[in-house]
Amino acid sequence: MTLANIPPIHKNKTTLAYLAGKCATFFSHPPTQAGIKARHAALTHLPFDRGRILDALTDQNSADGGTEATHRNLEKIKDPASVFITTGHQPCLGGGPLFVAYKILTAVKLAKYVEATLNVPAIPLFWLATDDEDVEEVVDTTAPGLKTLRFDAKDYKGVVGRMDSPVSQLKELPPLEGKTWGEYHRRLIHKFFGRFGMVIAD
Repeated sequence: MTLANIPPIHKNKTTLAYLAGKCATFFSHPPTQAGIKARHAALTHLPFDRGRILDALTDQNSADGGTEATHRNLEKIKDPASVFITTGHQPCLGGGPLFVAYKILTAVKLAKYVEATLNVPAIPLFWLATDDEDVEEVVDTTAPGLKTLRFDAKDYKGVVGRMDSPVSQLKELPPLEGKTWGEYHRRLIHKFFGRFGMVIAD
């Protein structure tokens, strides 16, 4: 996207300043090709127990509907030069606002970009923040032309990932397996984004 073809709805000062590179001082590595290369260089000397990371993510993604593309990406962890392109969000009703999907697709696209330009294996990773305790923030959603859906969490106290699966109340949602919000949303992400090899860390 360039400044010339931004849709009018996005022509706000923050968006324009970001695209023009005026926000670079807020990042230790600016979101540019040079910044990505510098960030990768900064990671190369850090020690990671890749075996434990691979085992943990393989167990979790296998249990919750991970696709063949997801497992191909997991195999990249064995390469000592590989990196994660990470984004994340808490498990919101219906998958959350549209920008959650944009986050996921941005990670997928950026992983492909890093592989193509740096010749480095890159794995798109979604951190599902099931430890979020702001229940009120995540229990309703509205889509254009549809009624607002709301999950009644009653007097639930605790992390959102342990609430009962949202389909226990709302039959309008995709009928995926899972006893809890965490399980349900991991399966939801794999269902819609698994074809792109998205890996989930909960």
